[in-house]
Amino acid sequence: MIHIKVPGFVKLGWMELKRFKMWILIFIAVLIIIYLGFGFYVAYGISHQAFPEKEVLASPKLISENYEDVSFQTKDGLTLKGWFFAGGDKVIILVHGITQNRHDRNYYFVPLMRDLLAENYSVLTFDMRAHGLSDGKATTYGRTEGNDVLASVDFIKSRGYRSEKIAVVANSFGAISTLMVGGNLDVAALVLDSVPSDFRPVFVRRLWLEKHIPTFLTPFGLWLAKELYNLDLDEIKPIEKVKEIPETPILFLHGEKDETFFVEDGKKVAQAHPGSNFVVFKDAPHIASYRTDPVLWKSEVFSFLRSLVP
Repeated sequence: MIHIKVPGFVKLGWMELKRFKMWILIFIAVLIIIYLGFGFYVAYGISHQAFPEKEVLASPKLISENYEDVSFQTKDGLTLKGWFFAGGDKVIILVHGITQNRHDRNYYFVPLMRDLLAENYSVLTFDMRAHGLSDGKATTYGRTEGNDVLASVDFIKSRGYRSEKIAVVANSFGAISTLMVGGNLDVAALVLDSVPSDFRPVFVRRLWLEKHIPTFLTPFGLWLAKELYNLDLDEIKPIEKVKEIPETPILFLHGEKDETFFVEDGKKVAQAHPGSNFVVFKDAPHIASYRTDPVLWKSEVFSFLRSLVP
């Protein structure tokens, strides 16, 4: 006689099948809760980041004895604080990167300001909103920080500097912020270091690399950030914003080995602005052009500025 062994799942009774379905539903419900939880975690986290500092670590006297603590207002009611170093009748406004402040250690602002003063430029450096000692509860990755750049230009003009004597030098987050309002900036020139063409895909990639948040979880989180906190990263598209400032000369700088904003991506932004210059710094990672090759940086930037801000 032949005996055939029937698989166990065929023998499931009605009650066992009901329990099995229940556990499947519980498992699916747990997955949904985890997905929703991660979405809210991402939305809240990216919408409430701030980088205050109780004390500015660098002393302005490391740059020059001739300095002034300054503050000025943005159009949306925030007070920004910084330092002003009086030099010649030309002025450079420095705009720092994210997590940094007026003495941007990542970009070596302290020696850079010394070099600018040696070239007879006055220098304004300040803390963007939600950074350093300035007002603000959260950063918006350049979406609203353009108001800070506009306020810095208005402040310098209130000191008697003319538009044709003002240039903005900005890096990364600061460069994105500058481009977001570039069409309204009345200045002679812009020097922008490390700019992506589109911020959202970069942000999603960095969330995975730095926070290990899977990319399939981020769309819901970014949607929640937009709906709950009015933070829409899709609005941050430098390649579109640069087209709104055709008359302002721009010098783009980028590190060859930038793994945050890829050099080829930055080149697309420069190509979208006819007549702009694009300088690549060999072997330089993100925002390391000045500290990697200060000689090339000064040669390119000062030559560019002398032709526009005499």
